Amino acid sequence: MTETTTLFKMILTDQWDERICEVVGQIAIAFAQLEHVLWVSPKRIKKLPFSEWEAMAGRVSIPNRCEQIRKTYATKYMDQVGEAELGALLTRIVKVNEGRNSILHGRWGCKKQNGAVVSRHRYWKKKDQGIDVEKLSRLRDEIRELRDQLGRYPW
Repeated sequence: MTETTTLFKMILTDQWDERICEVVGQIAIAFAQLEHVLWVSPKRIKKLPFSEWEAMAGRVSIPNRCEQIRKTYATKYMDQVGEAELGALLTRIVKVNEGRNSILHGRWGCKKQNGAVVSRHRYWKKKDQGIDVEKLSRLRDEIRELRDQLGRYPW
């Protein structure tokens, strides 16, 4: 069987601009740090000892962890204004998670003509998301901002 879709015509390559590689690496690191802040947030809300939280936290998806944080906060504080502010922050986190997934789980490759790379592509959910260092940099900056905001949240 021969695949002829655009996605299958893409060629895997290691020929990427250094700046792209740098920003993608920074996105991966910043998001890993954000995941840690998300993981520890319910512990902070509940004021649990680390060993107790570690035994019960488990591994859940980012949207599920955000929902867990929302519910834990709502149960503990009963503060509608605080819930709305936290909810807006967590909604942004779920959104950047999708952007991060498109980078770290997307299909990266190029198209060649006469042996030379003529274009580079990043596919996610059947759409070419492009490879724009400025867009990637904005995503990295937003991830860092959210990580810092949640990390300093006044539980």
